[in-house]
Amino acid sequence: KEKEPAQATPGKVQYKMVIRYAVGFFAAFLFLTFFPFVDVGFFAQIREILKGMLGFGYYIVPFFLMYVVLRWDDEASDGVNAAKVMLSILDYIFLLMVVHFFAVYMDSPEDYGQAVKSVSGLYASGQSMSSAGMIGGMICAMMCRFIGWIPALLLAFAGVFVCTVLLVGS
Repeated sequence: KEKEPAQATPGKVQYKMVIRYAVGFFAAFLFLTFFPFVDVGFFAQIREILKGMLGFGYYIVPFFLMYVVLRWDDEASDGVNAAKVMLSILDYIFLLMVVHFFAVYMDSPEDYGQAVKSVSGLYASGQSMSSAGMIGGMICAMMCRFIGWIPALLLAFAGVFVCTVLLVGS
C-alpha cells in the first residue's frame, strides 16, 4: 500500500507565497540600501526618508526585516516566534539608542531634552548619518529626560545585551 503525498492546505500555500514575495521585497530593499548608484527618483526619496528616520540604523534595517520575515511562522502554536519578533524589535530600539549615544555625545540630560523639541534637527542629522535619526534620537532624548543620561546609557547597553542573549540563546 503506497502512501499518498501530503497535500498542502490552501493557508500554507498562501503563507509560503507571502514569504516568497516578502523575501524578494527585502532583497530588493537590501540592494537599494547598499548600492547608491540606484538613485532613481522614488527610491532616492525613500532612502532619504529612512535615513532621516533611522540614521545609522538605516543600514541595519534590511537585515532586521529579513530576520523578522524568516522568523515569523504561522505554525507557532505557543507564540514563541511572535515573542521573538517583538523581542527583536525591542533589541533594534535599544541598538538605536546605543548608536545615538555614541554618534551624538552630549554631556547633560538637558541637551537631550532639547533634542526632543528639535525633531527636524534629529531628522536632518539622521539624513547626514550623524545620529540615530529621528526615531532613535527621540527615544534616547526621552529616556535621558526621565531617568538621566547615564542610567539611560546603561539601560540601552543592558537592553541590547539581554535581548540579544534571549534571541540567540534559544
